Order: sequence, then C-alpha cells, then structure tokens
Amino acid sequence: MARTKTNKGSVYNRHKLHYASDFKWRVCQAYLAAKIAQEKLKAAQKQVSAQQIAYDSAKDRYLEGLLHAIELNTFRIDLEKAKSNIIQSKYEFYFRKTILDYYVKR
Repeated sequence: MARTKTNKGSVYNRHKLHYASDFKWRVCQAYLAAKIAQEKLKAAQKQVSAQQIAYDSAKDRYLEGLLHAIELNTFRIDLEKAKSNIIQSKYEFYFRKTILDYYVKR
C-alpha cells in the first residue's frame, strides 16, 4: 500500500512539473507573440506615414500634370492598403496582449 502511494505521488509530481514547464512555455510564447505583434504595429504605423507622404507627393505631381490618374490611383490604393494593415495590426496586438494577460493573471 505504501509503495502504491509513492508511485502515485511520483506520477503526480512528474505531472505537476510537466504542467508547470508547459505553462511557462506557453507564457513565453504568448509574450513573444505579443512583442512581435507590437513591432508589427510600429512598422505598420511607419508604413502609413510613408505612404501618406508618397500619396501627397503624387497628388501634387498629378495636379501639375506630371502624373496620370491611373498612377495617382495606384498611390491611393497603396495608402489604403497601409491603413488596412495598421487596423489589422492593432487587432492582432490587442488579441495577443489579451492572451498574455490571461496567462499572467491565471
């Protein structure tokens, strides 16, 4: 009977140790994912800024007759894609941060 309790205790301790290391791994993964999402958001913000400058410059050239409407439209589409990327990056960062908060508060 004592031997059975020892085996159960040993199995329980191994399971508990495995769970703790698995949990630590998940927290690390959640932290890294949140950090990557934050960097992605910063890059998207820079992209929007750069695309806005490019569009403004293209618009000035279009008004001076140096650029065709199709080319101006291409710059506008690029700006809209950048704005879409920033929205997507914000949601991804919020999602990753929420997952990290869940693991940390647990």
